[in-house]
Amino acid sequence: MTIPTRDPYSRASLPPDGAFSRLRGVSALLAAFIAIALVLCAAPAYAQPRGDRIGVADLASGDWIESPSHAYRLVMQGDGNLVLYGPAGALWATYTSAPENSGAYLANQGDGNLVIYRPDRSVVWASRSHAAGGGTLIMQNDGNVVNYGAAGPFWSTYTNGGVSKMAASGAVAFARRQVGKPYVWGGNGPDAYDCSGLTSRAYASVGVSLHRTSQSQYLQGQAVARAALQPGDLVFYSGAQPGHVGIYVGNDEIINARNTQLGIIYNHITAPGSITGYRRYA
Repeated sequence: MTIPTRDPYSRASLPPDGAFSRLRGVSALLAAFIAIALVLCAAPAYAQPRGDRIGVADLASGDWIESPSHAYRLVMQGDGNLVLYGPAGALWATYTSAPENSGAYLANQGDGNLVIYRPDRSVVWASRSHAAGGGTLIMQNDGNVVNYGAAGPFWSTYTNGGVSKMAASGAVAFARRQVGKPYVWGGNGPDAYDCSGLTSRAYASVGVSLHRTSQSQYLQGQAVARAALQPGDLVFYSGAQPGHVGIYVGNDEIINARNTQLGIIYNHITAPGSITGYRRYA
């Protein structure tokens, strides 16, 4: 996938020889300068490529960063969706396309947080990542988008090798949209959920079928180690027959339907109690 590049003045042409031959003296010279200026000003202005990275800066609506190989591109779309594309199509997304998000832009902030803002500065999405002094967001040749800080990488799309994380990122996006809703035992949404109701509906939103209870969900998918956790993995709690589950969103955080007092919230991964294990479904 290559970005077409054009010289913005490639279509500009000076008047043919002799065009000003009937003008004399100072008038001829002045007319020539005016004609050249008008041609240059009228030349189309093409956006310049942003390269393969941005530091502490914004990625404007419609802009992108691209791997040096031109195989992968992270695009801040005009519809408000941040999407990573590879040779075979989309690999990862924030799932934030909406009319009210038109014209949104991505800010790689000095605190390490990636934030999509609407033009009025209201927040659409945030990575909830942190690094002192911010980071450099790089679209790598291996298909992974990584934010590097002074101490090393601290945020990633986990798409190295061109692996699609569309389902996992979609499940996380669904869970994010439920934060603040109440907990109801047996709740399946859309207005309230219990813990496994939230996780099953999050994956159902991207076409992945999970069983309804935390105990049966724990028997599905692929077991993963804590060190290998990625956003979209489920974290199970409370014994060999787990009685609670949350969805991992990165940075040692989960989203879970916690209880009737707290509802659906972000939590540190250890907050709900003793961890039984971790499973991956996409």
